[in-house]
Amino acid sequence: MAFMRKASTMGFGVSKPWGDTERYDFVVRSGKFLWRVQVKSVRAKAPHKSHYRLTTVGWLNLPYTTDEIDFLVAYIFAEDSWYVFPASVVQNRKAICISPK
Repeated sequence: MAFMRKASTMGFGVSKPWGDTERYDFVVRSGKFLWRVQVKSVRAKAPHKSHYRLTTVGWLNLPYTTDEIDFLVAYIFAEDSWYVFPASVVQNRKAICISPK
């Protein structure tokens, strides 16, 4: 819901697919363009780490591909920060590390 609110306040149209049968969470529209967006979030850093580790896999532990999503959006609760990654950056990875500062 936080993503839907954030995207809509930025002027994007946001749709949620019915059910959980797709690898993406939302379809985002800007003008004539539609993008498949997967949203992930993380609450805290791993102990003794200076970064946040964000998993980039679905429930079957399979990484997302450019055939399945266009963007992965990451939300870091502790920083109240949003990050947008093209699918090509996260494709074939099981996790990414984000260092906000």
